[in-house]
Amino acid sequence: MSTSGNTGDRPTRKGGRPNKGPRHPRLLRFKTKVNTALEKAAEAKGVSVQEYLDQLVEENVKSFMDDEEEQLMSA
Repeated sequence: MSTSGNTGDRPTRKGGRPNKGPRHPRLLRFKTKVNTALEKAAEAKGVSVQEYLDQLVEENVKSFMDDEEEQLMSA
């Protein structure tokens, strides 16, 4: 018996941010002082650390992206 609260076969959505398309997961490990700086910088921009890193990386690799990838990353 499931305790997830899901009734039937339809998926449930609990809110959160909209889907931004396919993603490739990566695990990054930062020095503690770098992580603290990342958190402060992201907070100053009003975004999550993940979104902040996405923006930084995209700015630096844009010239290597083809049009399709650029559209997926820019959501």
